Amino acid sequence: MNTLILTITFISMLGQTPDTNISLTDALNRAVRNNRDLKEAGARIALAKGAQQASRGRFDTNVTAKVQGSYLEAQPVEGSFMSVTSSKSISFEAGVSKMLKTGGIVMLGMKTSRSQTEQLIDLSAMGNPVQSKMETKSMNTSLTLTVSHPLLAGMGVEINTADIKKAALNREVEEINQTAKAETVVRDVISAWLNLDLAWKQYDVLMSSLKVAKNQLHDTEALLKAGMGKDSDLLAVKAAVAQREVDIENMRSMILKASLSLADLMGIKVDANAPIFRPVGLKKLDAGSLDNIVKTAIARSKTLAALARQLESNRVDEKVAKNMLLPRLDVSVSAGPTMDSVKYTETLKNLYRFDAFMVGGGLSFSTSVERNQGKGYLETVRSTKRILNIQKEKLMNLIAMSAVIARNDYESAQKRITAARISVKASELHLENEKKLFKLGRGTNHSVLLRLTELDSAKLGLEKALYDLEVAKNQIFTLSGTILGRYGISVDSLNR
Repeated sequence: MNTLILTITFISMLGQTPDTNISLTDALNRAVRNNRDLKEAGARIALAKGAQQASRGRFDTNVTAKVQGSYLEAQPVEGSFMSVTSSKSISFEAGVSKMLKTGGIVMLGMKTSRSQTEQLIDLSAMGNPVQSKMETKSMNTSLTLTVSHPLLAGMGVEINTADIKKAALNREVEEINQTAKAETVVRDVISAWLNLDLAWKQYDVLMSSLKVAKNQLHDTEALLKAGMGKDSDLLAVKAAVAQREVDIENMRSMILKASLSLADLMGIKVDANAPIFRPVGLKKLDAGSLDNIVKTAIARSKTLAALARQLESNRVDEKVAKNMLLPRLDVSVSAGPTMDSVKYTETLKNLYRFDAFMVGGGLSFSTSVERNQGKGYLETVRSTKRILNIQKEKLMNLIAMSAVIARNDYESAQKRITAARISVKASELHLENEKKLFKLGRGTNHSVLLRLTELDSAKLGLEKALYDLEVAKNQIFTLSGTILGRYGISVDSLNR
């Protein structure tokens, strides 16, 4: 119900409100700034950029620090030879670690600690009532460099940077998709603009025809008054006038729909006050050579380019999947000086002397007997590759078909334009002859109306052929990847 009210409102506006003239250049500029699909494509690129930056976080330098402390006070345990009555300790650890692109990890850590313990020695159980206290202090500082690295599974730059590579490829896909979306939007805006232009030209043809029909009605009424006509002639021409008025109302509805479609593509919010556009100033462009249109369309296809990135990402996945089938064999080596002393400052001063030095190493091995996870992932990756290659073949065939059809539509429209122009001239001559004969009383309304209908049909056919030619040209521009440049639109302007 609301849609019907809105339609009636716009049709009413068409007859009462001045039309808003709009050139194709203006329509395209508005669409580049405000089209919602283009805005979404830009947001997806920003999303892909964020994911790409996050993927590099795996190789960030990590700094850690930790402080721990403890305090203990306790009463001596009765009958116990030795009891801890007080204990204090504090430790500090700090380290820097970084993952290598080959899969290993390098860590440099420092640890320093201080502890103090008081113990009560009770000899009463041995017949000696003497009790004594013993206090111990210890300070330790160590510096350790640790390197761990996989030798089989998880080893290799390509394996460990796979997520970064895939994130970069995904960003490229989104950038390609933005260009492809821009080409589609530009093509759709041009088609919507041309469709609206055709509707207005058809409207003008019908208005011109209505004017001729009304003049014929006036002449028929004059002949009837002079006693030279028939009532049937008057009814026939009235019916012709009424039919053209109905056709004009239908055309107004088409203008409304075409105008709303163009407004939506330009990102204009549609409401009851949205303007009714009237296209002006079409700049006709040359279609260029069509000799290699099929090869050109396939070579410059943005969709195929995006699919190529997906296949490249799939190859990265396949390498990772094969690596997952290997057993896990990791080596770890750590070394560094360590210093113990009763004085904290000495542990730091003497650390460089390497009086005490620690070296350690290890080798760990693990594997899955069935390896179901790795095998399943590899099969998934290979199946995805087969699907992508099938999609590539289908897409190449579809592009080739579209290119052949676009070329045929262009050539067919050219021939139809030539024939339609001849038909219009012939119909105009026939109509003028019939009108002269009618005024001389030697013709009939039927003949005049028949010639008028033929002229209407010829003019509408010409406008449709001109429209089809422009649509075919822009389809050719889209397939050849030149549509943005032909209308002065750059990819950089989409991200402003």
